[in-house]
Formats: sequence, structure tokens, C-alpha cells
Amino acid sequence: MPLKFIRSLSILEISLIQTILYSLIWLSNEYLATLLTFVMVPIFIGITFISWLSDRIEASRVGGKYYLGMAVSIIIPLLVAAFFVWVYDGVMDIL
Repeated sequence: MPLKFIRSLSILEISLIQTILYSLIWLSNEYLATLLTFVMVPIFIGITFISWLSDRIEASRVGGKYYLGMAVSIIIPLLVAAFFVWVYDGVMDIL
């Protein structure tokens, strides 16, 4: 598998990578970044809830790092979006 190194990343490294990627998207295209934030965050919340629910029904060996990584995937886009809305004073050039 070519992406095996992803398993060895720490939560801090995952957070930094996501912050950089979302920031680059916000800097290049505000409309796409807004759309991704409003679409990806509920999807990650849904995946996390379904994973948690299935883990309660039948125990799995997912581990705490998965849930922590999913929480980071929910929080980082919201923080980056809040930062850029603050930087742009709430006025975004979407059209």
C-alpha cells in the first residue's frame, strides 16, 4: 500500500497538514473553501457518530487515535474557516 506512512503520523502532524491544506484552499478559492467546510464537517460528524454507534453495538479494535483524528477533522476546518472569516471581516468574494 503506497500510503502506509499515514498510520505512523501523530495527531499533531495530522492537524498541521489539515490546517495547511484548508488554509491553502481558503487563500485560493473562498467559495470552494466555504462549500467544503459546510459539506465535510457534517460528513465527518456523521461518520464519527456511526463509528461510535457501531463500536457500542459490537466492540472493535479501532482505538482512541481514530476518534481523536476524527475530532481533529471536525474542528480544524471550523477553526480555519472562523479565522479566515475574521481576517476578511466577514466579507467574502464568493461571486
